[in-house]
Amino acid sequence: LLPSANPIDLSGNGSGANGNLYILSSDNNTGQTGISVGEIISEDASGAAANLTLVNAPINPTTLIIDSTGTLDSGNITSLSGYVTVANIDVNGSFLTPSASINITTGGDINIGNNLTISGAFIDLTSLNTITLGTSSSLLAGGVTGSTINIIAEILNDDGSITASANNANINIGNDSATNGFTLNGSNQTITLDTNTSTTTTTSSIIIIPGGSIQIASNNNISINTSLTFSTINANIAIQSLSSSGNISIGANDTINLNGTSSTSIQFQGLISAYTISIGSNATIATNFLNLMEFSTTTFTDNGTVTSSVANGFIQIDDAGYANSGLTLNGTPNPITNTSSTGGVINVFDYNGTATQAYSINIDSNYTLNGGTGSGGVAEISEANINGTNNEIYTTYGTDIVAPNVTLTLTGGNYVELDAPAITIGAGATVVATGAAGVVIFETKDLTNNGTLTSQVANVDIKIDDDDDLNLNPPDADILGTVVINGTGSV
Repeated sequence: LLPSANPIDLSGNGSGANGNLYILSSDNNTGQTGISVGEIISEDASGAAANLTLVNAPINPTTLIIDSTGTLDSGNITSLSGYVTVANIDVNGSFLTPSASINITTGGDINIGNNLTISGAFIDLTSLNTITLGTSSSLLAGGVTGSTINIIAEILNDDGSITASANNANINIGNDSATNGFTLNGSNQTITLDTNTSTTTTTSSIIIIPGGSIQIASNNNISINTSLTFSTINANIAIQSLSSSGNISIGANDTINLNGTSSTSIQFQGLISAYTISIGSNATIATNFLNLMEFSTTTFTDNGTVTSSVANGFIQIDDAGYANSGLTLNGTPNPITNTSSTGGVINVFDYNGTATQAYSINIDSNYTLNGGTGSGGVAEISEANINGTNNEIYTTYGTDIVAPNVTLTLTGGNYVELDAPAITIGAGATVVATGAAGVVIFETKDLTNNGTLTSQVANVDIKIDDDDDLNLNPPDADILGTVVINGTGSV
């Protein structure tokens, strides 16, 4: 139907009296294989645009081929799967709808070809199976406040780029199925968000977002099997499994760059949250922008590298949002590091202990937490109270445990610390402080040391007490009671 040499012109010849086009594919067992739509012109010089509705309602599975060779310049575009949910949709031509919306929905696959541009104020792509964005193809949303790209599928094969540029712009990628997870494949793709607001706060189903957000979310597991660069201006980033038992896995040798810039005084955050998080061998998660890069989980399996280059930035591993659990760190990681000259904070927190149920932070393999040797460098493992950790005025509960024969290395130009009502150092384990640490602190009232506590920093104190003595006001009240030290280890 309609090769691009014979376009449909709905533009009204500049009169603004645009028409609306509806195309229905209804395969009544006639052997029809689909519909091929050529160029459709529906926006005139006045800026008015027609609406294009593509309804694919075959009795037998078929493929709707949109714009096989031409360029579609139109108003709102809606593609509905109709009554049968197995139809595939192939997009082989560009959509240019700068002030309108694109909505393509099917129970089958959505396949967008190579070297294409899909642009609109709002872009919604929904598939019960797989969405493929071809090599060098682009999804572009912008032009109005709140421009949004929503991509819902079980699998996204992305070899192109995804960009939203507007005040309060958002990019949401994932799978809303309660039973199936989400997998991201591709080759070094880029997701870009440019949002230029500093005052408006909007709310999504994932996080509260000042100025917009990029979100990858699933009601089950998330697998990222490709290197991926986020490039944001004034936006938060979230990768989140909404399942109470979901997993996020980063593939071996893949690099996830959580990058961006800020033109405001707002400090932006990145959240990677799942019941378990796995970082593959030689994989890297890095940021040059986020003030806080937070991993919320119960089990953090790190076989790669986590790093921040943000001065005074935070890398935090915690169990926030996962009640009735503690936190375990394992794997064969490279150092978790702040690389700035000023340094930053590396925190490991358990928030879930109560007076009736205490939990633990378990360091089950060799870890290095390197906040840097600058004045802002901190490395800390703490049983914390989610009501407030800074002034430590709330009672905490739980144990920091370094497993037998494990080496925990802490570097911080300001201080390094283990902080818990009880600290257990296993037989043959070593906790070592390096760098220009201002003080080495074991804040506890119950230290069981069957290993070695050591500092390699000249003229720096090692303190074992129930107050970390950092001249806080009000003073510490998180750990109270007589200090007891036992075990067969050494300091």
